[in-house]
Amino acid sequence: MKLTSGQVKIVKTHGKNMLINSAPGSGKTTTLCHMIVQLVKDGVLVSDILILMFGNDAKKQFEAKLLELFKEEGITQKLPSVLTYHSLANRLLGFFVKAGMIPQFQLETARFRYDLNLLNAIKQVIPKDKVKKFQNKDEKIVDEFKSFVEYTKSWVLTPDVAFDKMYESKSDKKSVDFFIPAYEVFEEHRKQSGVKYFSDLVKDLVLFFRSNPKAVSMIGDKKDYVIVDEFQDSSQAQFEMLKFINGERANVIACGDIDQSIFTFAGADPKLMLQTFKETYSDAEVASLSTTFRFQSDLSSLSNNLIKNNTLRFDTKCKSLKEDGTKCYISMATDYAKDAYSLIKERHDKGMKYSDMAVLVRVYADALPIELELRKMGIPCTMLSDNSCVKSNEFKLAYALFKIAMKQDMNMPANERADLYKVIAKFPSKGVSNAVINDAYNKTVYRNEGFEFFLSQITYSNAVQKFIKPKIFKIIESVLDLKGICEVDPNSYAVDLLDKYIRNTKLKKDLSYNSMTEQECEDTLKRMEHVIGFIAKLSNPQSVIDAFEDIKRSIDIVGEGVTISSVHKAKGLEWDFVYIPNVVDGAWPYTKHKIEPCIETERRLFYVAISRAIKELFIHTVESKELFTAIRKGHEKSEIEKKSVMMSRLSRKTNFVLETEFKTRLDLSDGLIPKHIEIYG
Repeated sequence: MKLTSGQVKIVKTHGKNMLINSAPGSGKTTTLCHMIVQLVKDGVLVSDILILMFGNDAKKQFEAKLLELFKEEGITQKLPSVLTYHSLANRLLGFFVKAGMIPQFQLETARFRYDLNLLNAIKQVIPKDKVKKFQNKDEKIVDEFKSFVEYTKSWVLTPDVAFDKMYESKSDKKSVDFFIPAYEVFEEHRKQSGVKYFSDLVKDLVLFFRSNPKAVSMIGDKKDYVIVDEFQDSSQAQFEMLKFINGERANVIACGDIDQSIFTFAGADPKLMLQTFKETYSDAEVASLSTTFRFQSDLSSLSNNLIKNNTLRFDTKCKSLKEDGTKCYISMATDYAKDAYSLIKERHDKGMKYSDMAVLVRVYADALPIELELRKMGIPCTMLSDNSCVKSNEFKLAYALFKIAMKQDMNMPANERADLYKVIAKFPSKGVSNAVINDAYNKTVYRNEGFEFFLSQITYSNAVQKFIKPKIFKIIESVLDLKGICEVDPNSYAVDLLDKYIRNTKLKKDLSYNSMTEQECEDTLKRMEHVIGFIAKLSNPQSVIDAFEDIKRSIDIVGEGVTISSVHKAKGLEWDFVYIPNVVDGAWPYTKHKIEPCIETERRLFYVAISRAIKELFIHTVESKELFTAIRKGHEKSEIEKKSVMMSRLSRKTNFVLETEFKTRLDLSDGLIPKHIEIYG
């Protein structure tokens, strides 16, 4: 690949600190890889180069690209160290453990244990009745406390200072001032248990360095070049760790795009790139990669008109090499799953590979109906996370209920049959221990028994509290009711049967109460609604069983299916066709209970989403006569006016992507939707 003059200038800049601002698809990775090759050719040892990445996926892609370039250039040395911030911190902490300078620790990766320990810390500092008030089916205080803990750690602050900064402008701060002692309880328990969570790795290392000059001298000033990719997603803690490692010796090359800083919830601070880097390294050269090789002018205009509304950014524009090529559409449809399927099928029929298409969602719950629809229609999917519908408890529950209702469970091997019963017993949680459920499972398999026997064994156990047993009896009664209905009329509407079970067992209420966090509560209820919606498109229980078994049999062929991903996971990737579903209020911007979204972060996230497209971008929303008229009128405006407005100029306050009429907040105050976006169909 031939480098542009801007890329060549960066590649040849050595011996100084540098800040590189790069637009989406501007060849950032290619440029950094060529810079490293040039450094090695000029005699810099690979052992004197450290490359820091934000995440593991980016790390793997960078290593693959660099290895390919090393081979092309005939470089036989091994690659420089390519690490994430967290893996570097973990490695250094391990080094100091072996040196006897810090105690042993265990890295805890289970999110549930983290959330549970947060809740337990709260319970230790406030009365029981107050816990019930804050942690109920409608409100989950763990969410807000977790945000406070993450903020405190990412900024490496004491809890009292963090509390004052986080709540300085909030009138209700007194209602949550127990966060400070709860944080101290949480940390004391963590340290006594010898545990570190991911958020502790960098923070604990920084605190250790602050009080141990000897430790700093052991790791600082050991590199000539430290290259940081995706610098816009760095936190204050990560930047401080970086300074300790750099010392006075290293030249720091920080590369990123402040307009793609989308991990503020994890502590990312865009100001590090906007001002702190230059304040720290005053001699740093600032360079820009503003030309995108990914998409053409319609999408670059769309992107620029969107992101220019942010205040925390450089005054730059993304430029395209070509005028024509990328088409941008708004797709209005009631059912976005069917809409996505028809668009994907249409393109595949014309020769586009499934692997060149992607569906990008704001939250994974929104991906479930599309995945169900695509799998049902035989279209392969590649999930960029472990959130496949087949693995969801909501999918498993519905499948188990209909198999039992149609008496097909008794035709299954005893262990597979008992697995179905286990799903119903465990989801949602009834407060029954795994030991009791496993005992019922083993007895059912051993005796080759059915559903009623399995759940009855749970009620017989002395380990099950009395108030729980009526819930189990209600489940038995409700399932027997479904079996009776299906025996009389096997063609009963499946969705009515599922709704009957949900109401009789108060399933949704249990899901709300049993969720540890508001995010978990919202996700599981949303997934349940999507499963119900999918079943509503089918007819009788047998059609549901057939569809679900087809979906379960569908095999993910890595690299050959339609990619389904969150926008966060998709950063750094690109596809010919990108479909963004459910662009409606509450999803864009994503709004949590009582928590106002950070509009600038949400705007950056949408910017990342639309800039993944190469040839076609589809933004789905619901039908709107007003939007249709706005777009049509926008096409009649002058070229100058068209270039000056966005498909939906995002308000600097709370308005977002499209417009109020179809439930997504839009400010059309300074213009109508321009020509570079069209209504599809």
